[in-house]
Amino acid sequence: MGRPKIPTENVAAVLIKSARRCCLCFGLNGDFSEKKGQIAHVDHNPANNSGYNLVFLCLEHHDAYDSSTSQSKGLTREEIEYYRAKLFEAVEIKLPRRTAKDPRDVPAELEAVSTFLEAVSPNQPFRSSLLSGYEIQRACQEQLLTIDPFSPERLTGSGYRLSCGEDALIDGRLLKFTKQRPLELTPSTFVTLSTEEVVSIPHWLLGRVAPLTGALRLGLSIESPGHLNPGFRGRLLLTAQNRGLHSITVVPGLPLLILELWLLNIPAHW
Repeated sequence: MGRPKIPTENVAAVLIKSARRCCLCFGLNGDFSEKKGQIAHVDHNPANNSGYNLVFLCLEHHDAYDSSTSQSKGLTREEIEYYRAKLFEAVEIKLPRRTAKDPRDVPAELEAVSTFLEAVSPNQPFRSSLLSGYEIQRACQEQLLTIDPFSPERLTGSGYRLSCGEDALIDGRLLKFTKQRPLELTPSTFVTLSTEEVVSIPHWLLGRVAPLTGALRLGLSIESPGHLNPGFRGRLLLTAQNRGLHSITVVPGLPLLILELWLLNIPAHW
């Protein structure tokens, strides 16, 4: 059975956002020139064709990243995600969108957003308001918003519960933990954690982040980013401390934060 075909719209989104620049050429060598290349899967899973799992790489770097020996050579998923985000920023700065000269000359993404808003809230164009869980799910389905991995079970009436990843930084030591080998936080211990989810906020939304009450009940005092600016891409970092009298067991997938998304009256950068 062959590998599933990448949806055409996902391929187009990657090519447009990268402007056919290789993120590894850009990140490692400062090379911003257009390349001949291919679409690679960040997690090496050809069945995972979600937008944030795709990256455009030149032929040389694609072969190196996809080869069986690429991991031993040091090409990692973290490098790909970091350099891709930096490349997307550079593309937006160096190759900015053209300015609309006519009110009817609307950028394609803005037109898609308008179509989405009309579908979920008819006759209510751009308004400053909190997206419902239904609207968040629809925005992800329409690939206007990225929360990867996404699970409908983590939706609330007006937000999305973000969970703990598998990396922790304690006293300068980077640790990995799993459900089989959880992280045990003794009283008063500080830890820096990342979210399991990669979040990409479009220019027409503002993200607000707060600790979940369930995490607070465990005895975790959490400092979160507070808000995510339009254009944010990546995993969220948070600092937590065990303020209780007993050890706290932390496992990947533990819900820690609630993400709310607010619609802007005027999209950023437009």
